[in-house]
Amino acid sequence: MDDLLGGADTLETAIQLRDGLIEVLGSAGLELRKWTSNKINLISDLSTDVNDGKNIATHEAINNSIIKILGLYWSSDSDTLKFKISCLFDPLGLIGPAIVRAKLILQRLWLLKVQWDEPLPNSIQDEWKEYRTSLMSLNELVVPRKIKGDCNIINIQIHGFADASIEAYGCCLFLRNTNSDGVHTSKLICAKSKVAPLKVVSLPRLELCAAILLVRLASRVIPKIQLDVSKKYFWSDSNIVLAWITSQSTKWRRTFVTHRVGEIQEKTSVADWNHVDTKDNPADIISRGCCPSKITNTPL
Repeated sequence: MDDLLGGADTLETAIQLRDGLIEVLGSAGLELRKWTSNKINLISDLSTDVNDGKNIATHEAINNSIIKILGLYWSSDSDTLKFKISCLFDPLGLIGPAIVRAKLILQRLWLLKVQWDEPLPNSIQDEWKEYRTSLMSLNELVVPRKIKGDCNIINIQIHGFADASIEAYGCCLFLRNTNSDGVHTSKLICAKSKVAPLKVVSLPRLELCAAILLVRLASRVIPKIQLDVSKKYFWSDSNIVLAWITSQSTKWRRTFVTHRVGEIQEKTSVADWNHVDTKDNPADIISRGCCPSKITNTPL
């Protein structure tokens, strides 16, 4: 059985969730093990009746450890997600720009038809060594786990961004919180990227691929965050793509465009789509890729 990751806004709600899980799974003979939390009060009373306390993290252990949960590394004292380059795993796409850079290097090797036992061309070898060295900086990257703000949040919005370059395309989702004082905060939920196909595709079509990637990502993620989202916004810096999306899909004779526009219109409202300047598009860095060392200095 795999790990279970959960959370709540208050300690009381978290205790109810904990006790409910113990009761439901216990009725099927499934005993929960390896408890840990960023709130010691949530697990302090478990040591007397769960596994004789053998799998309950102590307060000292919680404050001085990085715990692996569902393939990610979680620092419980700061409630942040971290990375270890010895075992790079990024299911949320949080370091997508760095992954794109590696994918592009591999794609160039494929185009050159370099065999596994052949030495790399000097130019690619130098680029790879530089990339490999800069991977060490990812150990310093810290990403807040909690995306929802404080309990006095009165409005929640989802903002999705899509972008493409001639080499790759990608998208990212943000949660925008507004509290009762009118203060806005935005948190990155997840991102996704793909390299452009080897067959030459025009930039507008790649921008459309980025838009459909965003729609598919949003349709999977938004229902699972279980928050009262008041409004969804989707952003693209391509006027051509926005013209396609806001017109009837049957208007376009090209099957490539018709099918993708049709899916976008089926899963989203045309009114949700907006234009964003390239310089303000956070998905731009995903579509172009970057050195891992630059991610730690990126405010997004």
